[in-house]
Amino acid sequence: MFRLEALVRFISEEELPGWIHNDQSDGSVMTHEGLITAAGQCPIRYRQKHFRFNRKALLRLAFQFAKTARRP
Repeated sequence: MFRLEALVRFISEEELPGWIHNDQSDGSVMTHEGLITAAGQCPIRYRQKHFRFNRKALLRLAFQFAKTARRP
């Protein structure tokens, strides 16, 4: 639950072109699988009364998972 909370906060606070598409008519946000997978493994920390990811660490993992997913 804390990871999902941290991911929602990350998505809502960051500019993430290519990783999310939030122009859905129903208000949902399409999120790249690599970003979701990275959120499952990236360390989280408690700062300013919220759980958060380190931006650099999360995106590094997301790039690794996205790159691996494209291989045959």
